[in-house]
Amino acid sequence: MVNKLCIVTENLLEPFDEGFKKTIHYIIKTIQSEKNAVVVGRRISGVIGRNYEIDRLLLHPGFLKDIASLTADAVLYFPEASLTMASFFRAKILKFATKKPVIIFGFQPRKYSRLSLFAIKKLRPSLIFVQSKESMEFFKSHSFEVSVIKSGIDLTRFNPVDSQVKASLRSHYGIPFDKTVILHVGHLNSKRGLEDILELLDKDMQAVVIVSTSTTQDVDMKKKLTARKVLIFDSFIENIEHFYQMSDAYVFPTTNKLSAIEFPLSILEAMACGLPILTTPFGGLRDYFCEDECFQFYENLTEGRAKLSDLLSHNSTRKNFNHKKIGDFTWTSIAQYILDEVERLNNA
Repeated sequence: MVNKLCIVTENLLEPFDEGFKKTIHYIIKTIQSEKNAVVVGRRISGVIGRNYEIDRLLLHPGFLKDIASLTADAVLYFPEASLTMASFFRAKILKFATKKPVIIFGFQPRKYSRLSLFAIKKLRPSLIFVQSKESMEFFKSHSFEVSVIKSGIDLTRFNPVDSQVKASLRSHYGIPFDKTVILHVGHLNSKRGLEDILELLDKDMQAVVIVSTSTTQDVDMKKKLTARKVLIFDSFIENIEHFYQMSDAYVFPTTNKLSAIEFPLSILEAMACGLPILTTPFGGLRDYFCEDECFQFYENLTEGRAKLSDLLSHNSTRKNFNHKKIGDFTWTSIAQYILDEVERLNNA
């Protein structure tokens, strides 16, 4: 029986305004509500847990002694950079210090050289959580214990609104009433594929991009988008749900595997607010969603333009249909699955 957990994380400072941080924050917060879990780490906010001034390798006698003294039944480790060789090395240090099973979370895939793959096999943790079947199959093929988790959503916060509220929100944020608003939320950099959004829109559409404040912003990219009349909001937004609620569609143009977590949180947030989705076949999305009149994958810009037009033409008749698809994507169900897997591991 798992009675107590030690949760170790890194680089989890406020504000929590991008997918990686938000996912870890929600998982930790939900697990703490269900289980005795002590959170410690490096460069973390006080609302998360106890912060230690230690180096990236976690090789600090006081820190290692403290986590060993917790006498937890297992360690959950959320590394700053998912599943790098250094992450596996740190997980091994945590295993050495606590003498307990260490479970590592990987929200982005990595490529390994033969030498790196040989090394991580020697550093093998007790269990790896990933976010796509592709990643799961890779680690299984190398005899790792691995399981898949999806992202979650707070359905009390992210939900559809009526046309009157939508109009009020547009007025408040200065968004045109006479335009079809196409939204994207995430990092402002060249790897995110943001320029593709410009090629997907016609003259009656207004692109709105909400930028994470937690990562470095590409100044040149910002200038390019602004010159094409894209509305960019690059300061912290407390009520991010307002932008989903006032929009007409959500576009996720990213193809670079390291530019988002494998199960992009913004997709779920948009779906919860009833928006039709146009997205690249990114990460684990195809594992959970099929194409229909409210959700489409695209491979190239020509296909994307046609599919976006089709999504918008059906939006009035299939309004809020995406909201109904994600009732089981709750943080509570995800946290419970994690705890069940830890319990299974403990009883093996």
